[in-house]
Amino acid sequence: ILVSMLVVQRQVHFLRTKDVGFDSDGLLGIGYVSWDNKSNTLKNELLKNPAVRSVSFSGWLPTDAAGNEVRSLPDPDDPTNTIELWSMYGEPNMARTLGLRLIKGRFLDPGKMGDAIPADDFEAMKTLRPALITATTARIFRIDSLNQPFHEAGIIPVGIIEDFNAESLHKKAVPTAIVGYRDPSYG
Repeated sequence: ILVSMLVVQRQVHFLRTKDVGFDSDGLLGIGYVSWDNKSNTLKNELLKNPAVRSVSFSGWLPTDAAGNEVRSLPDPDDPTNTIELWSMYGEPNMARTLGLRLIKGRFLDPGKMGDAIPADDFEAMKTLRPALITATTARIFRIDSLNQPFHEAGIIPVGIIEDFNAESLHKKAVPTAIVGYRDPSYG
């Protein structure tokens, strides 16, 4: 029993002290739900509470999955191989709400209309859009310059953020992009 208690204690300590790459303190996630085009009303009501620092809608929740969508892209080191790039869709302030850390460039800006398309504009989803990418994404796909199209992924990286755990702590960080949308009717 003593050995079991020590193992459990070490695991609990690990879970409490492990840097997952985002600020989980006070983070509230609500499962997938329809907002009936009233997300802005809900957001404004929540922000009236002085204890609420930020609100952001997304189709992704921390530890749900690596993202909302995955694309297989050519491996820059071996064109016969592919690498999965996961994309997360959320409002432009999602990265700041999660407390993600910017390494280079800028965050998506809610004040810049081009940083987020309307959530129901399926034609715009086919165009190149501004995005944040993780350090792993930048390293694997050799992205050194920002504001340059990454055509294979359908994005224009405007900022590089530190890696974060989007899934189980047993998995290493995967290439990830965060793409902005606004006025979601679900998420």
